[in-house]
Amino acid sequence: MVPDRERQVVSDVIALGAIVEIEDLTGQRMLESEKLQFHAEEFADLSDGLRVILKDDSGWSHCPMNSPYSSWKVATGHELTIEAIAMLNPGGDELWMEWVVERLGFLGVDVDPVSIHAAPFRVEFGPRVQRELRKRKSDG
Repeated sequence: MVPDRERQVVSDVIALGAIVEIEDLTGQRMLESEKLQFHAEEFADLSDGLRVILKDDSGWSHCPMNSPYSSWKVATGHELTIEAIAMLNPGGDELWMEWVVERLGFLGVDVDPVSIHAAPFRVEFGPRVQRELRKRKSDG
């Protein structure tokens, strides 16, 4: 537990989200695979400009969405965003919101719980995913 004198008071959570990255890139063969592993680092952005990492142990295998012909090789940023939200299940239920408040408190940050209800959930991509998506855009 963090002593009260070290606790930081922050009034609002302005965004919740996750940074999604390819978990283990061991060469081009992995990028060509249908079974790609993603890793997500979940965060809370605070009104004072601070980003707090809530957890960094989420991950999943890429499972193509939209059609049987969809795969990592042709996945779009929009498709990966939808997949990340589905896999992370950020929720909107009270238990998840309470967990966020408790987790931030454990990390020494006091927030207004109401701000968590209003905070949008954003998905950001790490450098490897960004590079691959840019490459596809320039190839297409």
